Amino acid sequence: MSAPFFTYATKVTVADAVVFVKVPTAKLSVAAVDDYGRPIDIYVTEVRLEGPSRLNFTKPPKDVEVLAGVYDVDVIAVGRWGTTRVRLAPGEDRTITVPVPGTAGIDIGPSPNPWALPAFLLAFAAGVAVTVTKGRATSRS
Repeated sequence: MSAPFFTYATKVTVADAVVFVKVPTAKLSVAAVDDYGRPIDIYVTEVRLEGPSRLNFTKPPKDVEVLAGVYDVDVIAVGRWGTTRVRLAPGEDRTITVPVPGTAGIDIGPSPNPWALPAFLLAFAAGVAVTVTKGRATSRS
C-alpha cells in the first residue's frame, strides 16, 4: 500500500523556511464491464474523474494517484455511458468496476482479424479465375 500522503516542499520568502505540506492521496484503478460483468476496457474511449481532482483519460486508468475524497467516475464505451460514485480514503488503493449499460455481448468470441475478409475475397477471386480459365481451355478442345 502506498503512503497516504505526498509531500510538497516550497521556499517561503518571508522566513526563508522550507514548508512541508502533506496532501491526502489515494490510488485508483478503473475497469469497465458489460451488463454481464465481463471486461470491456478495450472498447473504452473516455474516462472522466470528477471530484477533488478532475481528470480525463482515453482508456481506463490503472494506479492513478488522486486526492482523497468522493469521485464521480464516468466511462464511455461503444457510445454508451456508465457512471459510479466512489469514496477514496487517504492511503487507499482501490480498483472499481464501472458497468456500462447496453454493452452486453459486444465482446463475444475472439477479436476479428482485419485481414480475414480481404484474404477470403482474394482466394475467392483466384478460385473463380482458375475455374473460368479451365472452363475456356476445356471448351476449345
